[in-house]
Amino acid sequence: MITEHFVNASVTPRGNIDTLSPHEVARLQDRTNSGLYNLFRQCALAVLNTGSEMDSTRQVLDRFRQFDVQISHKFRDVQLDLINAPARRLLMVR
Repeated sequence: MITEHFVNASVTPRGNIDTLSPHEVARLQDRTNSGLYNLFRQCALAVLNTGSEMDSTRQVLDRFRQFDVQISHKFRDVQLDLINAPARRLLMVR
């Protein structure tokens, strides 16, 4: 039996994502069909799942269906709030 651990974390990415405009951040936050939120969420989850033995997209999305990523501007940076993220990968990054 697999016991999955989840974690909530706030991170400030380095690199290209820290230069997003308010319009680009709004598009990533947009949860409508025309927005980018779902794609961004799936990409973030794929990165956090790196190194896992589970390689099925469907299984990952099902196991972490409560995963959420919120993006916002904090001063001049972008902040990502990860909710119910896979703990294994985040603990390895620290």
